[in-house]
Amino acid sequence: MKFSGIKSLRFLLIVNLIFGAALLRTVRQYNDFVHSSEEKEKEKVVALTKKAAQELGAIVAHVEERTKKMAAAFSKNSTPPVSDIKKQLAAELDSNEIFLGSGVLYAPYAYSKKIYLFGPYLHRSGKSYEFTDAGMVYDYTADTKKSKFFYNAFSQNQTAWSEPFWGEASKKLVVTYSVPFYVNGDIEKPSGIIVNSISIDEIYNILSSL
Repeated sequence: MKFSGIKSLRFLLIVNLIFGAALLRTVRQYNDFVHSSEEKEKEKVVALTKKAAQELGAIVAHVEERTKKMAAAFSKNSTPPVSDIKKQLAAELDSNEIFLGSGVLYAPYAYSKKIYLFGPYLHRSGKSYEFTDAGMVYDYTADTKKSKFFYNAFSQNQTAWSEPFWGEASKKLVVTYSVPFYVNGDIEKPSGIIVNSISIDEIYNILSSL
C-alpha cells in the first residue's frame, strides 16, 4: 500500500499516538502484557496492533484517492454552479461513510471576481447534511492553527494532511486531507483546494471495533 510522502506517515503516527490506549486499553493491561509469560497473549496484542495499522493505512489510501479524484474533476471545471457543487459534495458523503465533511475552498476571487472567499463545505449533522460557506465563517487563507489545512496545501502547492484541530463547521475534532486544483492547466497557481475531513471519533470507533 502506498502512502504519499511524509505527511501521510505523520498522520498515521498522530493517530497511532492518539489511539494507542485504545489497543491496550489501560495501564494495567499494558503491564500485564509486558510481564505476561503467555506468548499467545503477546501474539494476540501484536496481531491486533498490525491489524489496526493496516486499517489506518487503508483509510489513508482511500481518503487520498478520493480527494485527488475530486481535485482532478474541479481542475476540468473549476466554477460550476453552486447547486452542482452541493450535489457533488453530497455524492462524496453518500459514497464515503468515513468522511465527516467535504468541501471546495476557493482562493480569493477565484470563484467570482465579486466574491473574496467562497468555501462551500458540506458536513454530516445527525442523519442529514449541513451546508456551510467557510468563506463566510472565517478567513481560511490566514496562516492560523485552524486554517493550516488550507494554508499549507495552497501556499506550498501540494497535498497535505493536517494535524488534529477543532472543525469550525462540524464542531468536532478532525483531521483533513487537502489537494490543490487548478484552472487551464496552470499548476503553478492553485485556484483552491479540495478538502475532506475525518472525525477523530470515527477513527476511534473503527479501531475499537477491531
